[in-house]
Amino acid sequence: MASSMKGKNAITQTNISFKYLIDGAKDKIIVPATLLEPIGNPVNSRTHFLDEAIRNLSYYINFASDQCEDLTSLVNHRNENRDRTIDVMATDEFITENSEKLDQSYHSHKVVAANELAAKPMENTIQDKFNNDERNVAISKSNVRCQGCSNDIKRFPENFLSDLIDTVHRRTNIETVNVAEVITIILRQLQDTIPCLCNSLQTILNSPSNVNTETNFFGCSNSLSETLTKLKFCLNQQAKYSMESTDDDIVYSLLEGLLEGLNENDPNSYNQLMQQDDYHIIHILVSFFQLNYALPSKLLLSQIFGVISYTVTDAVTVLRHSVLPTELGHSMRAELGKGKPNIQLLSYYSLLSSLLLASEEPLPSFIYDEWNGELIEILLENIERPPANDESGQLPELFLKTILSFNLHMKDPAQNPIIKTLQNGITQAFCSSLILLFNRNVDAVAVAVSNQSPSAVIKMMVDMFSSAVTASVFYTNDVKVILDVILRNLADLPSGDNTRSWNLSLLNKIASADIIPGSFYRSEEFSFVLKGLYCEEPCFDREQIEELWLNFPSYFKSD
Repeated sequence: MASSMKGKNAITQTNISFKYLIDGAKDKIIVPATLLEPIGNPVNSRTHFLDEAIRNLSYYINFASDQCEDLTSLVNHRNENRDRTIDVMATDEFITENSEKLDQSYHSHKVVAANELAAKPMENTIQDKFNNDERNVAISKSNVRCQGCSNDIKRFPENFLSDLIDTVHRRTNIETVNVAEVITIILRQLQDTIPCLCNSLQTILNSPSNVNTETNFFGCSNSLSETLTKLKFCLNQQAKYSMESTDDDIVYSLLEGLLEGLNENDPNSYNQLMQQDDYHIIHILVSFFQLNYALPSKLLLSQIFGVISYTVTDAVTVLRHSVLPTELGHSMRAELGKGKPNIQLLSYYSLLSSLLLASEEPLPSFIYDEWNGELIEILLENIERPPANDESGQLPELFLKTILSFNLHMKDPAQNPIIKTLQNGITQAFCSSLILLFNRNVDAVAVAVSNQSPSAVIKMMVDMFSSAVTASVFYTNDVKVILDVILRNLADLPSGDNTRSWNLSLLNKIASADIIPGSFYRSEEFSFVLKGLYCEEPCFDREQIEELWLNFPSYFKSD
């Protein structure tokens, strides 16, 4: 008798805890707006959608409590009969008779619950779709046993999950696969919060649902969806409270799962998932990068940011306007200040910085607080003299790409922090690498720009030759190589090609710098090519050619 009372009390307490949990968790459970579109107002529909799933779960817990009370009465009666040495067969007949009463009590309980549900106000769009006859659909009765210390529900109706999914589907008109996903999220959250229900809820989750739940309503794997859900929770907790080392290990494991999921799933399947709530998960990851000082986590996050920058629509814009570029600049500065920097970490930082900066879109003003002449000078110094432990020699190339990406945003060469830093003379390796890229016609940044913008390499050279000081850092032979490449490009590129127009602009800047003593290098060949370009029909570069003839008649002859 004592154990039965404990079982009833346990279920009653569980029901109270369940209601308390739901009240506090409803606002935190993620229900995408796309699920709620068929049923009207997303706010009211979301509440109704969750209430439907919760009401069905609560019903079964209430029913289990009632059964416990009736079973307790039966056990007490049987014990009294045993004490009075009443025949066992008579006792069994009594229990059989009362079992029928249990069945009646069960059906009465469902009718009362259905009446209470019908009395509650519902939105018209849902009420019209709800068939009153469906409220009394019989669900097979659960076999409930309370076992002293376990305080757990061992058995549920065999088709409980499929019945629950079907009920919510009918009342909300939402696709069953979407209903199944949300109910799964609720059940897993209850498992984490109420340990005594863990096994029972797992039994429900393992039961057949007749729904394909290998993928969720976004089309990506459930493992990725669950990883993001858990990651949001952990990182939100970290933003409020200090994390223990064990929590840090959990987050690291989730980040590994996220990176694996992003690489394994089709980007089209998780784009919508990553874009939820104005890219909330991306902002959380950026905050974690800013607050976390563990190098392994930062390395993982850098890889994750790189993947979503290429695969998630508008993710680059979101990241560019976050604190991430500033944090990357600060982290590179700090790492390069060490005697033996982490080369792998610096490589990812540099690649990610190049990706975020490589755009014509204006940068937020606060970025320039970190990305200034001091940081550019550090990068240039490491291009000239790479760290001793950079055995592969990859950092100079990566840092060059980063500087070229940043230079795309510099409109005025006179105010350009890169040009000002180059005037200090840290240029030899930088200029050699720049000329090599120009000769190979390779844009290290490879960003899609408009027809009004040059490649990152040509823009850097145009800006450098706009200043007499930075133009003089090139050796004479280097300038001749540049002119050879310009001459070849002018002869090969068609009219209207953006690159040909910017080669003419660079030729104009070099001629203005007057850095080659004596006559202009290959003057006659340039004059011949310019005449041929001018006579083309149509010719989109005539104004630039006329400007060269007008400003430098001794270099480029028009007749």
